[in-house]
Amino acid sequence: MASVPVVQNILKLLNIETEEISFKRQEISNDTETVQAIYMMRQDIDRETALKLNPYIVQDDIQTIMSNLDAEEISGLSGMDALQRVIDEQRQDE
Repeated sequence: MASVPVVQNILKLLNIETEEISFKRQEISNDTETVQAIYMMRQDIDRETALKLNPYIVQDDIQTIMSNLDAEEISGLSGMDALQRVIDEQRQDE
């Protein structure tokens, strides 16, 4: 933005001190479109990256989600509780 330095220079000439003015450019995005874009590039990125890019997922929850997804893949069941049940059943059979 060229006008900000001009305004600051004018204020300096008038002996008016100002703070450094800066702007952070943000892009307006549609969350649904973002999720669709993540889905389309899913073959090129790993699961954790896809979760990190998803605007609907809280970043602090990603490790729990990853663990639950791994448990589902291993057991064929959903969630860590289901995996634990399978492990407990296998121990009882021994």
